Amino acid sequence: MTTQDDELERLFRFLYLCPVGLAELDNAGEIAMLNSAGARLLMPVDPQSELTNLFEVLRNVAPELREVAGSGSAQEGILCENHRIEVRGEAPTTLAATLVRIDPARIMAVVQDVSHTVEQERKLHADRERFRAIYEGVRDSMICTLDSAGNIDGWNSSGERLFGYGGEDLRGKRLAALCTFAGAEERTEEWLTRAAENGWCEVEGWQRRLDGTEFWGDGLISALRDERGGISGYAVVLRDMTDRRLAHERLQELATKDPLTGLSNRRHFYEQAERDFQLARRHATSVCVLMIDADHFKRVNDTFGHPVGDEVLRALAGTLKEQLRATDLAARYGGEELVVLLPATNAAGALLLAERARRAVEAFTLETEKGRVTFTVSIGIAEMRPTDAGLDAMIVRADAALYVAKVGGRNQSVYDAGDSTTLERGAKSS
Repeated sequence: MTTQDDELERLFRFLYLCPVGLAELDNAGEIAMLNSAGARLLMPVDPQSELTNLFEVLRNVAPELREVAGSGSAQEGILCENHRIEVRGEAPTTLAATLVRIDPARIMAVVQDVSHTVEQERKLHADRERFRAIYEGVRDSMICTLDSAGNIDGWNSSGERLFGYGGEDLRGKRLAALCTFAGAEERTEEWLTRAAENGWCEVEGWQRRLDGTEFWGDGLISALRDERGGISGYAVVLRDMTDRRLAHERLQELATKDPLTGLSNRRHFYEQAERDFQLARRHATSVCVLMIDADHFKRVNDTFGHPVGDEVLRALAGTLKEQLRATDLAARYGGEELVVLLPATNAAGALLLAERARRAVEAFTLETEKGRVTFTVSIGIAEMRPTDAGLDAMIVRADAALYVAKVGGRNQSVYDAGDSTTLERGAKSS
């Protein structure tokens, strides 16, 4: 049978081992009982104190507690809860004090060290402020959040400026309503799946604003996970990279295009055409080359001047491109000479295309300040042979065919002069 002394012993042991400070005091703050945790927490507040009066110990850091205790009613209940007390010293700490009136004459004080909690709150607040600054402060990026189903549930003010939509215009809609990249409607689920599996997914392409204007968007979709590791939503960051994209395209154009005609330059032609040639060899498909020369071009320059000669070359390039397919590759080979690679085309097809282009050039009239200019072209054609090791072998034969066309009177197409048994000419204009 448990005696009263045993109960008191258990109570005292409970108070002694309690990890929070517990004290019983009167209305003036005089301490009647104080456990070891309370003494350990209060001693650094006033090392000279004998810990006889709580309000005296806290007079320099929380003088308001004396007034709180004195202003309380005589009824039982909480006088203050988790009142923060900042304690300066070698190791600054934050205490939380709770005062509970037990009866009209007694108050229980609970004191806890909440320094770790306060530090975590400060870090959380700092993180939130940093995130808010990023979320709302960026000027050239849209930050958008999606729910777990992939529906838009919020975005920052920069997104409103970038796209022209109001804050609520797209809420609840699918990502494709905002990210209008080519194929976005079909690929949205793929993007979200990749983000869920890999943590992120990059997207880019031309974006359309509410007013119909476009910009080049460079975006990142990131998966957001809850505490159990499940997908709680997605974050989408999209930047306007139009200037960089246009600069890249400009550099690409300078590196691959002839500045006068807009056709590929010779170096780019060889890089691309050699790949196409080797691909045709591997798959045993046909490929042909056209060598095109503007007839009597020197006469144009001498008669009308070099600026008109440049106009003739530009007109020749434009007329030629109109006759070519999207898969064909045309380049300025040098001076007034152009070269064209025709993938998946045999000799007969190449001759038909060459004649179509020749007639189109012959029918073209260039209006200049110095009068009308008409011009013609001669074309040499070569088809890949099984013995050709590379593109150069075809170029040599096409160039030889071009020579035959020019010697034979110009304004005509000649096929493969390297083999007299297969020599063919297109119909020469009268």
